[in-house]
Amino acid sequence: MSTVSTLEAEPDTSVGHDDRTPSVRVIEFAGIVALAITGFIHLKDMSEKFAEVPYLGVGYGLIVIGSIVSIVLLARGDRRGWMLGGAMSLATLVGYTLSRTTGLPTSTDDIGNWSETLAIWAGVAEVVMIVLSGVMLFGRRSPALGAATS
Repeated sequence: MSTVSTLEAEPDTSVGHDDRTPSVRVIEFAGIVALAITGFIHLKDMSEKFAEVPYLGVGYGLIVIGSIVSIVLLARGDRRGWMLGGAMSLATLVGYTLSRTTGLPTSTDDIGNWSETLAIWAGVAEVVMIVLSGVMLFGRRSPALGAATS
């Protein structure tokens, strides 16, 4: 009998445990897509930024790494993916806004340049990630999000 009880382990409650509802999976997928768009666009422009303003190139690299890490965390069902992805998207959007309004140190060429297509797509993806992160981290929980309403 002890062998049977040893084999009957308690349910897995680790971060990657797969008990998420279909609605949560759809939201996670949307977050993953938003992060992939953000990461890809910044990866595409990273070498150009290193040449123009090196610290922006480093920032772009951090955005790419943060996007990848957030994607992995979200795919595992880890809420830290929402924390990292949401915070990174918010910081990126603030940086974008500053670069277009006041300019950044040693980088004022983009002031007023609001019509760059890739920047618009990145901004849309970042806003989507911020909203989804807010819903998943702070929003009122509903049965569709995997918890009972109060």
